[in-house]
Amino acid sequence: MDKYIILGHENPDNDSIVSGYILEKIMKQRGYDVEFIIPDEVISDENIMLATYIGIDPTLFQKQLPEDPSIKYILVDHHERTVPGEIVAIIDHHPTDKDINTKYYQNERACSTSCIIGKAFTRYLSLDDIKAVCLSAMVDTAAFHSNKTTVSDYLWVKSMCSKFNFNYEEMLTTSMCPTDITNLQSAALNGLKKHNIHNHKIASSFLHLPNPNENKEEIMKMISHLQEYIEEEQYDMFAFIVHDITNFKSTLYKIRKDSIETKEYDEYTSRGTRIIPDLTEELKTYQKKKTTS
Repeated sequence: MDKYIILGHENPDNDSIVSGYILEKIMKQRGYDVEFIIPDEVISDENIMLATYIGIDPTLFQKQLPEDPSIKYILVDHHERTVPGEIVAIIDHHPTDKDINTKYYQNERACSTSCIIGKAFTRYLSLDDIKAVCLSAMVDTAAFHSNKTTVSDYLWVKSMCSKFNFNYEEMLTTSMCPTDITNLQSAALNGLKKHNIHNHKIASSFLHLPNPNENKEEIMKMISHLQEYIEEEQYDMFAFIVHDITNFKSTLYKIRKDSIETKEYDEYTSRGTRIIPDLTEELKTYQKKKTTS
């Protein structure tokens, strides 16, 4: 029997953790030899807290990937990662213009990847699992204010909360937890993701703040830290996103070693469905101009 490993993205967030956790349970019930692994040495305190709230201890899944090349991999909540075996399936909700060549590939617009999995296999899930999926959708859309929100997922979450008497208001409050900025260097890398876009090495992170105007000094210090990070890690750009979770607006700081460009969004703007695709198109245009000049 083939052995499968389910793998979320680096620096796992709540959706990555919940997606891997419930997919492992579903596949085991269907007779597969499968294991969800988090190879990251560190999981953020925020994501440990969110997972604990829904009864998941993500630290139990932390271990190194085996070197066995015969093991097959399933990626959830992302579509590219270097692994020692074959990637045979991907389930994701982030748009991409990359050609994906796997035996099974599902990518659709959704509040969260766990929503895609949970809605399709609800009969395999416990009440705690369903609650985990509902919270994941809330967290990944900052309680449905993100432009990645889909009406069908929102209505499904509402119906599940009503049907099983989940405390909807408490879950909303929990999902909107502000980012701890006590340690500015750590906060600057909150939700860190790494991207290779048209041969440009890009990194991104985000903050959730109730009133970013009150934290302008801290934000500028974090941007200074990120300029040092860019130089140390040899990145071309850092996309630093500050979400205002009171007024549901977002600010993007496009940070380079010697410049900072700011873009304001009049909505809570998703990194995966709007900001990274916008940067992809921008860098694609830049690459074309560079090639033809």
